[in-house]
Amino acid sequence: MGIRAAEKNVSVAILGGALLATVYSAYAVFVFATGMTASSELGVSLGQILFCYYAAGLLGGTVIGLLQPLGASLLGTIFLGCVGVACFYGSFAVLDHGPFWMWPHSVWKSVALITGILGPWAGILTRRAYRNAMAPL
Repeated sequence: MGIRAAEKNVSVAILGGALLATVYSAYAVFVFATGMTASSELGVSLGQILFCYYAAGLLGGTVIGLLQPLGASLLGTIFLGCVGVACFYGSFAVLDHGPFWMWPHSVWKSVALITGILGPWAGILTRRAYRNAMAPL
């Protein structure tokens, strides 16, 4: 893979992470506005939650973009799916439990369990969709 292709992979993945973070942020603003979260009881502000969302989205996007060549193999595809699901599910856990450094052990186990179950599935479905989109007509 050339430098241009790698730059494009990283750029597209970062954009995807930023878009997901924006969607999560809109949801968090709604949840905060309606008082449906325990975050205020944890001493976590909306700003801290939004920061965590964007950090997770941008970091996850960067990692997935840089490691995109791993998607050529089945194991690599599963790994990338697990990275994506961990960032996705972990971002939702931030809203209820605050930043990851404040999570109890049970939340970490939940993130690991969901990642282990949904990560391979998400990676394989994403790989299949990518291959179908790139197939000649």
